[in-house]
Amino acid sequence: MSLLVGGTLLLVGFAASLVFERYRVPDFFMLLLLGMVLGQVPLSPFGPTAITNLEPILPVFTHLTLALILFEGGLALNLSREGRRRPGPVTVHILGAMALTMLLTWFIATRFLGLSEATGLVFAAAFSGPSAAIVLSFAPRLNLGTRALGAIVLEGVLGNVVAAVVVLFVIRFPGAAPPLELLIPYLGQVAVAAGIALVVGLAWRVGLSGLLAFKFQYIATLALAVIVYAVAEGIQEGNGAIAAFVVGLVISYGRSKASRLNEPMGDGLRAFQSEVTFVLRTFFFVYLGLTIRPETFSVAALSGALLLTAGFVLTRVPTSFYLGWAYRLSRRERRVVLATTGRGLTDIVLILFAIESGVLPDAEEAFLVVLLPLIVLSAAVVCAGLVAWAERTQEAPAAPPVPQAP
Repeated sequence: MSLLVGGTLLLVGFAASLVFERYRVPDFFMLLLLGMVLGQVPLSPFGPTAITNLEPILPVFTHLTLALILFEGGLALNLSREGRRRPGPVTVHILGAMALTMLLTWFIATRFLGLSEATGLVFAAAFSGPSAAIVLSFAPRLNLGTRALGAIVLEGVLGNVVAAVVVLFVIRFPGAAPPLELLIPYLGQVAVAAGIALVVGLAWRVGLSGLLAFKFQYIATLALAVIVYAVAEGIQEGNGAIAAFVVGLVISYGRSKASRLNEPMGDGLRAFQSEVTFVLRTFFFVYLGLTIRPETFSVAALSGALLLTAGFVLTRVPTSFYLGWAYRLSRRERRVVLATTGRGLTDIVLILFAIESGVLPDAEEAFLVVLLPLIVLSAAVVCAGLVAWAERTQEAPAAPPVPQAP
């Protein structure tokens, strides 16, 4: 049954991608809606039994997605390339929007929704920035300028990395800040995991220079990232995410023929990884849609989701306008930067991971299961609406020349 459901989800994801190409409706929005529909189909293996059928593979997908998210983050954060594009304004935009979002999200979660401090911190980190998977699902198709597209993609990727690091730290040290005698050994384990990943990444980069003419080097590189994640997760007690990030970072800095692995278009590794991310994104978005049921709806959860989504938009306003001014972006591009409020793959995985780890209060789990899809759904609606609004923007035409008097 799990195979039947999984195969159906992939076809649903492909159909959602086609809908985006035709109507410019973001595919993650369609995946959520289609998940809701499949959850109401009175036919096995769908309907109420669909979630039960997917539970055996959920932990595997969670760890696999976390490994690939951090690996992709390392691939994208090639600062030597970004440094030639005036990184100052985009750095201010990313860090400013992230800080404002984390502060407001924590305040709403703890003061308005009454969640615990640990849950508020996990929410603040997980929702600190737009999802890179969502950004990559629509931004490259909007014909944006190089600076606008680069800023949007970099923000999504960097937000994923920061969110993962903070959430994993909270999971490792729930409650108050850890004492120095516990923090130092933890940092030592992080350093060892990063060192192992550095050595493996350098060896792989050197060895791969002679393999680029052969097939399957891209899937082999992704397999290496997953192996490094699994080894570090087991041996270094939960530092697999750091190791996967370092491997991606080392490969992205390749200066030999292996640097072709970082090509964003064509047959590069990131292009291939987008196909893998498609599978993971489809699974989790449809899974979230399956959890949305009329009987689980609550006014408190809906109000919280709408309030958090409004916060996502408001905290982007000052930094988006600053970025548009600093980079001389068009009005349409400024609106697209503002519109990238969607949350999704990374947020889902990190919060589900925190729930599975048992660091969040058990009394809040039922409410979070209802709240999470509503946040993603409301953010998807707002993001889709803002993107449509930006797409309808018409730049003011140049003034016609004044006719000369005869």
